[in-house]
Amino acid sequence: MLQQNIWQTKAIPAFLIIGLLLSLSCQTGSNRVIIQELGFSMSLPKGWLTDSREPSTFYEKSKRDDNWGMVVEYQLEEGETMEEFVENTLKESEEMETMYKKMAKTLGRIVGEEELGEEISETRIVAKTPCKVSNLNAIEVVKEAEYTVLEVYIDKGDKVIEVFFRALPEDFPKYEPSFRQAIESIKIQ
Repeated sequence: MLQQNIWQTKAIPAFLIIGLLLSLSCQTGSNRVIIQELGFSMSLPKGWLTDSREPSTFYEKSKRDDNWGMVVEYQLEEGETMEEFVENTLKESEEMETMYKKMAKTLGRIVGEEELGEEISETRIVAKTPCKVSNLNAIEVVKEAEYTVLEVYIDKGDKVIEVFFRALPEDFPKYEPSFRQAIESIKIQ
């Protein structure tokens, strides 16, 4: 009986505290993206954090599933320029979107749900602008669909670094200035 009381009064609260500390440490990250392999760093907007398990991914703390972003590195094909890479990427995205819509409509006809595929929103490129990021040539692209995306493709010789921020359309105007500040804070060595 005495051993059971010790277990209940000491061990259970200790496990609860350890569990709470572990869950908190897994959910919080830094307000700065640092990717050593790329020589990359960037300050995040206020209220945004890096994912502690995947430091190249970041998110708004209060809307993690909707408002988030990522840093991705791509290897260019031999002789390919960043401009060609961006054009090809945008074209391939458009082609995939068209293919998904067609597949969804076909599936809708098969299962008797004609409206299937209509919920796939069409992506619209709002702007595509050459710029400089960390003194490197870059291209900024703004896209609208179910989410608004601000992305920048940075020329790093035989590689391209893409940084993007994705937000709900109603949140984007509020965050756009801080997304741009974050992009301006990028340092690449």
